[in-house]
Amino acid sequence: MKFELARIAQSTLIGAFLVALPLGAGALVPQSPLITLGQTGPAAQRGLEQSADAKMMMPNPFTYNYVAGSGLDDSAGSGHVFQLQLIGEPEQILKNVAKVMGLTGQVTEPEYSTKEYPALSIGAQDGTAPSANIYFSGTGNWWYNNPAAYPTPDCGEWAIAEDGSKYCQSYKEQKPTPGLMPSDSEMLKLAQQIFKATGLDVAEKDIQISSNEWGANAYASLKIDNQDSPIEWSINWGTNGQIGSVSGHSVKAIDRGVFSTISAKAAVSRMSDWRYSGQLAQSVWAKYQPVGGGRVIAYDDIAVEPESSTDPAVEPSAEPTPEPSPSEVTVTINKSASAQVMIWDKKGNAWIVPGYILIGEEGWITPVFSLEDGIVELPEPVEISPMVK
Repeated sequence: MKFELARIAQSTLIGAFLVALPLGAGALVPQSPLITLGQTGPAAQRGLEQSADAKMMMPNPFTYNYVAGSGLDDSAGSGHVFQLQLIGEPEQILKNVAKVMGLTGQVTEPEYSTKEYPALSIGAQDGTAPSANIYFSGTGNWWYNNPAAYPTPDCGEWAIAEDGSKYCQSYKEQKPTPGLMPSDSEMLKLAQQIFKATGLDVAEKDIQISSNEWGANAYASLKIDNQDSPIEWSINWGTNGQIGSVSGHSVKAIDRGVFSTISAKAAVSRMSDWRYSGQLAQSVWAKYQPVGGGRVIAYDDIAVEPESSTDPAVEPSAEPTPEPSPSEVTVTINKSASAQVMIWDKKGNAWIVPGYILIGEEGWITPVFSLEDGIVELPEPVEISPMVK
């Protein structure tokens, strides 16, 4: 793959920029909600409207009771709110990504593109060859995909279907080829070049990498207010050492002012309501997520009554079978950390707002936004469907 990184980095007009507006000395109190949330951010970004049936969420076998511990701060505060706005022209952004990755072809508009949520693509759309795509809504997310980085294993046994067609019944064991993988220094250098050429200028020290014998990845965050944000660029390598995917965004962050926030102790009450949740940067997750991911409760932990007899000689009971009650789990929150979280409004636009990472006694971490009530208008609560045996 031939890269024209230096020249492209100088000429590219896309990427992410931080724009600051003048602020007053104190926190702002909006006369009406600053942000009106949608049911789900990704659904709004893609233009997938929620139907009435979609308001019924999957049943949860647990009821979590979150309790604020004595270690939490009870002081209110304030924080900046940033609105993410699209920047650049989608066709030019996509052409630039394609050129950086050595991809040629015409820009086309896929059938799923709409006026409100436009999409463009270059290359194969059936997964048989490299392609580049962009959704120019939300954060202007774009991505490049190269299926050659993940080759199909050789067939070990062929079979004939009823219609006479030939298919692979079993594949040969695929073995890793770590010798083909780039070194850590090579990955850092290439990631920095590609990120810069597609709009994110970061130092190598701000790029996180991980690898094993089956592949590797690198990512870096757009810094907003000197913090890693969930707006991230990433690269993945396949086991053969080829780049399998690259992704990024086309936004700028507009500082909308400083707004009042609740305390970490008060925020514990928001943990059980999904409407207060927000997205964290990967680096923040990595910093606070315990090794092993904390305690996980499995469905197997739930006591299930044995099935009733299916003997036709046994008459079924006329009494309706009561629905099982969810198991209650109490989680004490003794630690917290301030963090930026990303939330989505009902139009599919993203916002970076102040929040907390609330840490449970057994390592659970939950991010919630911390803006005072009234600054964010919440959607209607979603009805939880009853459990079914």
